[in-house]
Amino acid sequence: MFTIIFATEMVLKILAFGYKGYVREGYNVFDGVLVIISILDFALSAVETININTSVITVFRSLRVLKIVKLATKNEDL
Repeated sequence: MFTIIFATEMVLKILAFGYKGYVREGYNVFDGVLVIISILDFALSAVETININTSVITVFRSLRVLKIVKLATKNEDL
């Protein structure tokens, strides 16, 4: 569910700011990479015919935690 929300946010920001405006801010690039990694994770998990090492999928999932860390560092109260 969160991946869908963040992917929608990414698409809306790209439409609003344009591609060049979107990539100017480091946090947008960070969020975009995490969204792409999340989508790849779901796609690789859904396709059972591909024999992929589970450590790759684990790395993808652990990288999504970085989004939470980023949000925590932005908020001084946390």
